[in-house]
Amino acid sequence: GMNDEAASAFVAETGLEQTSQGAVAEALVAIYRLYRDIDAALVEVNPLAVTADGTVLALDAKVTIDPASVPRQRQRVRELPGGSPPESGTALERRGRDLGLQYIELDGDVGVLANGAGLTMTTLDAINHFGGRPANFLEIGGDAYSKATAALELVLANARVKSVLVNFCGSFARTEVMAEGVVNAIEELTPELPIIFTIHGTGEAEAIALVRDRLGVEPFDL
Repeated sequence: GMNDEAASAFVAETGLEQTSQGAVAEALVAIYRLYRDIDAALVEVNPLAVTADGTVLALDAKVTIDPASVPRQRQRVRELPGGSPPESGTALERRGRDLGLQYIELDGDVGVLANGAGLTMTTLDAINHFGGRPANFLEIGGDAYSKATAALELVLANARVKSVLVNFCGSFARTEVMAEGVVNAIEELTPELPIIFTIHGTGEAEAIALVRDRLGVEPFDL
C-alpha cells in the first residue's frame, strides 16, 4: 500500500519544490487510505495544485464506491457530499447489492452461476451463441462462493428462469469447494427445474464426483 515512506520517496522523484513535498506526500497517503477504508472503486483528485506560496490544494475530486460494498458502507456513503446508497436497478439487482453479490438482471430464461467476471461474460456469450437467452449476470468467485445459497435463491427468484447453468473453472480457486457450496444450496432449496453443470480446472475430478454422487447430475464437458 501507499505508506508515508513510499509516498515521500515517490514525491521526491517528481521535481517538486522541497517545501511542498511533505504536503503532497500526505495527500497521497490520505487518498490511498480513503480508497481502502471506504471500499472505493475510484478516488480521483484532479487537479492537485501547488500554489505560489507552496500550499497544496485539491481543486476537484471524484469518489466512486464499489456497489458491492454498500451494505457495509452505508453510513460512510451518506457522509459523502450528496451521498446516498444507490437505489437504481431492478428489485432483484437491489437485493443482490444488499447481499454483496454482483447481480445484473437480463431478459432471458437461462439462469447463470459462474466464478469470475470474465468467465461469467463468456458463459453469457456461449448461451447466446447456441440460441439461448441468459437471465442474469451473477459471478460467485472469490469470497462470494460462500454465499451460494443466497446466490441461487436470487437466480431462482426471477420468474422467467426455466433452467440454470453452473459454470466453474478453477485456477487458484478450487472447483470442488465452489461446487460443494452450490450442491448444498440445491439440496436446501430443492429447485424444480433443470440445473446443468460444467466444471474444469483445479479440483475438477472431486467436484464432478461431488455433483454426480449427491445430485445424480453428470456435468457436461464443454
